[in-house]
Amino acid sequence: MVSASMIDHSDQVLVSLGELCISDDYSDVTFVVEKERISAHRTILAVRCEYFRALLYGGLEESKQSEITLDVSSTAFKHLLRYIYTGSLELKDMEVDDILTLLGLVHQYGITAFVKAISDYLYGVLTVKNVCTIADEARLLDLKDLMEKCYEFIDENARSIMKLESFSKLSYDMLSSVIDRNSLNIEEIEIFQAIHKWCKSNENKGCKIGEKKRSIYDKVRYEAIPRNSLLEIVRPTGVLNSNRLLDVISAQDKTGVHPYRAGSSPGKDVAANAKVEWTTAAEHNQVRFDLGKRYFINHVYITTGAPTGPHYSAKR
Repeated sequence: MVSASMIDHSDQVLVSLGELCISDDYSDVTFVVEKERISAHRTILAVRCEYFRALLYGGLEESKQSEITLDVSSTAFKHLLRYIYTGSLELKDMEVDDILTLLGLVHQYGITAFVKAISDYLYGVLTVKNVCTIADEARLLDLKDLMEKCYEFIDENARSIMKLESFSKLSYDMLSSVIDRNSLNIEEIEIFQAIHKWCKSNENKGCKIGEKKRSIYDKVRYEAIPRNSLLEIVRPTGVLNSNRLLDVISAQDKTGVHPYRAGSSPGKDVAANAKVEWTTAAEHNQVRFDLGKRYFINHVYITTGAPTGPHYSAKR
């Protein structure tokens, strides 16, 4: 609450500065971006952004020029100017590709608060259709928090995501890091099929020959693939030779423990919303829990005899 002694017309200042954005009025520098001439004001840019301070007042050649050419997106640059002049920008009506282009520009110019604000927005608009594109950009810019959000989303929605064409467009580095995860909620045979599709789609990009293609196939946990799928789906592709296929089958028979992937939620009661089915056999009752996905479980607790019925808890 503003006191009676406090005069606050800051909203009017923002309106006035907003009217100067991309305006010829009082401008003293012009940027040429994608053949478009964009007027601006040196002082405002320098005060609001370290990059422009160095560019326009740091003794570089551009500091003496009234017209400066930049090799960036015109649309993204104008969005950036709008934020610099007003401190605000509406993202909800922008396409994700345009937001990512803007994110790359803001990251290049080192405007940390703006980078975080865009990243925070992208957290909330992740979908199975756009997460691969967002994840690749986050990795390229080394935005670790945004990358982790993308990883978590992919973990939960792996089956749907890996069927989409966008998954085949993932960069090698991003694909490699996704396939390394233990927490993907998907069957291993589906991972193999997604990888095989990725390799086929990227053959013309140098993946047909060389270590990249082989290293991706080697990340598949073949011992976790059912034998019928190994013989009917994996074998016809020729990815595994006969000896390797026999080694996988032999390992399955010997260990009896397969390297499955599953969610891991330390300390969380993953049975809280489980579907429970009771069946009565001749001498005892049986109970089946459906957690909705696979989890690594360390402890299972069953409490019976309570007035409200049995209580179940399963924790990592």
